[in-house]
Amino acid sequence: MGLNYGVFLWLGWGWVKFSPLLEDLQGRGYTVEIDRTAYVGGYGYVSPTPFLYALELGVFTGAKGEGRGYALSVGQATVKGTVGYRYFRWRVRERNMDLYPFLGVGYGRVWVSFSSTGDLSYGDFTADPGRGGTMYKNDYLATFGLGALLDFGFTVAITLGYDLSVAREVWVYGDDHLDGGPDVSPYGLNARFMVGYAGDWGE
Repeated sequence: MGLNYGVFLWLGWGWVKFSPLLEDLQGRGYTVEIDRTAYVGGYGYVSPTPFLYALELGVFTGAKGEGRGYALSVGQATVKGTVGYRYFRWRVRERNMDLYPFLGVGYGRVWVSFSSTGDLSYGDFTADPGRGGTMYKNDYLATFGLGALLDFGFTVAITLGYDLSVAREVWVYGDDHLDGGPDVSPYGLNARFMVGYAGDWGE
C-alpha cells in the first residue's frame, strides 16, 4: 500500500488532576482555579503500511490566578513519539477507516509563571522582593492507546490514550532545584479529535 503520511491540528481533553499544585498555591495565598483541562496541538505521521510512526505536541494554558501582588498562569506541554500498527481497515462507499493501537514515549512539563501586578505593599515587597519568573517540573512518560483514521475527502483522526509518568524531576527555577514542592503529575486518560490531510508519497 506504499508510504502514507498525514498532518493534523487537534483539540483534546485530559482527565487529569492538578490538585496537589493548586492546593499548595492556595495555601500560600494564591487564588488559582482550573475549570477544564482542554488541550490543543499538532500531530503528524508517516506510515510504511502497516506501521504508523507519529509525533504529537500538545499544550494546555487554561489556568490563571493571582495573589500577594502577582498574577499567575499554570501551563502544561507534552511531546510524544509513538508507533502504531494499522491492523484493521474498513472500506465503505469508497471511504476508508483504519484502526491502530499505538504505544510510545514522551516528555511533559508543568509550569507556573509569576508576574508582578505592581500592586504591592511595603511588607509584601520586603517579604518577597522577586519580580516574577517561572518554575517548572518535568516528567518522562510512557503512552499507549487506540486511534482511528477516517477518510472523508479530508481526514479525521480520533485517539483515546493513556499517559503514564515513569520518571519525575523536582521543581526548577532558573538554575535552582526547588526541593519539597508539590508532587503534581497531571497525566492520565486523554482523548484527541484531529482534522487534517493524509496522502501518499508520489500522488
